[in-house]
Amino acid sequence: MKEGALVNATTGVIVLSENAGAHEELQAHVLSINPFDVEATAAALYAGLTMGVEERRRLNDGAREVVRTNDIMRWISRQVQDIRDLVATNPRSASREA
Repeated sequence: MKEGALVNATTGVIVLSENAGAHEELQAHVLSINPFDVEATAAALYAGLTMGVEERRRLNDGAREVVRTNDIMRWISRQVQDIRDLVATNPRSASREA
């Protein structure tokens, strides 16, 4: 999903399920939907299709910036740091498992 913001060569807007993993990062830059609400999904699609060019561009530029900023290297680095933080806050449990 996140690649959509990078490959969008036009002024498309992303309609994204609130259940998607990328939603937390991209929610400010997409049209969010509940995938089980058919009417709301249709309304979001309609909104995306009828939205002004500048608004679509603003949303996609924001999504693109989030994806570029939060690349795989940053994600891995944050995962490793979270593990380090857990070990630092509870060193006794880490030494028992070793």
